[in-house]
Amino acid sequence: MIAYTKLLLAITILFVLLSLPLIDSVEASSEMWSRTYGGTGNEEAYALVETPDGGFAIVGQTRPFDASEISLYVASKIDLWLIKVDASGNMEWNQTYGGRGLELVSSLIATSDGGYAIAGTTESFGDNLDFWLIKTNEFGNIEWSKTYVFGQARSLVATSDGGYAIAGYTPPYDDELSDFVLVKTDAHGNMEWSKTYGGADDDDAAYALVTTSDGGYAMAGQTCSFGAGRGDFWLVKTDAYGNMEWNHTYGGAGNELAKSLVETSDGGYAVAGWTGHGGFTAAPDFYLVKTDASGNMEWQQIYGGGGIEQASSLVETFDGGFAIAGFTSSFGAGNTDFWLIKTDKFGHMEWNRTYGGTFWDEANALVETSGGGFAIAGGINPWDPARDADFWLVRTEACANTYEFDFNSGYFTYTVFVSSNSTIEDFNFDIYQNRMSFSVSGPTGTTGFCKVIIPEGLLAGDFPVYLNGTLLVEGADYTRTHNSTHNIIYITYDHSSHIIEIRGTYAIPEYSSWLLPTTLLIGILVIVIYKKKLLNQP
Repeated sequence: MIAYTKLLLAITILFVLLSLPLIDSVEASSEMWSRTYGGTGNEEAYALVETPDGGFAIVGQTRPFDASEISLYVASKIDLWLIKVDASGNMEWNQTYGGRGLELVSSLIATSDGGYAIAGTTESFGDNLDFWLIKTNEFGNIEWSKTYVFGQARSLVATSDGGYAIAGYTPPYDDELSDFVLVKTDAHGNMEWSKTYGGADDDDAAYALVTTSDGGYAMAGQTCSFGAGRGDFWLVKTDAYGNMEWNHTYGGAGNELAKSLVETSDGGYAVAGWTGHGGFTAAPDFYLVKTDASGNMEWQQIYGGGGIEQASSLVETFDGGFAIAGFTSSFGAGNTDFWLIKTDKFGHMEWNRTYGGTFWDEANALVETSGGGFAIAGGINPWDPARDADFWLVRTEACANTYEFDFNSGYFTYTVFVSSNSTIEDFNFDIYQNRMSFSVSGPTGTTGFCKVIIPEGLLAGDFPVYLNGTLLVEGADYTRTHNSTHNIIYITYDHSSHIIEIRGTYAIPEYSSWLLPTTLLIGILVIVIYKKKLLNQP
């Protein structure tokens, strides 16, 4: 009987130990790696795509590696440069494209056959300064190239019929006007049609293009013909044949220029660029506009400091928010630095990071990677004639600080994710109080945030949030959403040291509801087995 008692006690202790909540936390770094690429001349990256092998293809511009070549032809000679790197940023191959004149690059896409298509502008081929489209194989070898209308190409997309569409503008010469231009080609680069859009002013220029869910196109750029200011964001929506369906302007009395555009998951549009919202001569700031499916503005946000900020690239992120990349002179270590901003779905800043050295760094392209995080491409020292400029690729993690807290309770494991620009400590989950709590800290005078992603099975119901014991106001101090499996709570506060508590209506089953019956069942089984063993003894 003593052996039986010891066995039952050991099983009970083991079961209780397995049932106690255990917490593990992991913090992710904010930058994984960065690489530079270039020769003895000047290089700057303008477009970036992630490749199926987890690497990246980057295209930009390069002056000849042999400086003597410049004197042989024209001082403005610039070529296109395409490089392919692996998932760690090591270069696998590179190709240059161009003639004796000026070639400018604007856009890059990965094609369905594993190759690439590059849009740019050439004065070496065609009639003068023309749209230029290059199609390559998977190693960057040219399969064909075509020139089109007079103008500067700025954005390229693949179309559903296997062809391509290119947006840009006609540069003004003498009395000519600058207008949006949209060119449609077939799969072999043969032009099917082209359309122009503009007003009476000489400065309407398209910089961004997307295909839309209804088979048409949307373009964004700047107009001086319409709107409230000297220059405004201009969003133009067309049908599949380039016929304008509607257009809208966004901006104030200052100068606005849109550089990037996405069709959002709700069928609307987000447009990013910069605004001189304080007047035409004011230092520009990042400017983000969100619209509905008809182009009506839903909200707008401005981000910046006392210096110059210009946004170049925008993506809608996996969580429904946005990420914007460009450069800043207000923050960071140098004259200008890469600036990456992450927002929620309403444009509220969640975190921001600068990357750069003591000189000039300018980000031009951004992608959200399939493994989480971002890749940013641009140039180091592109504005400094005393130093060689190079491509610069920065690969980052998904957030400023990402914490994972695993709760192992019995047979169940729940993971709570916290994304924050604060330092997170002392995370605690109390199953009896249906409450989790943690400490946040950050520099006084700045704004802190935490996005807490809670599995529905761990904590559910209503979610009052407390800061230092004071109840916060939902919709003002925090917001709550639900994505069918997790509750997402976004909390903002003034930085210093605080204790945050999140309470639910109910939590995981308390021990009394499942530990005692299970323990009794195990005890009964042990007794049955023990008695059976006694009966079978001779």
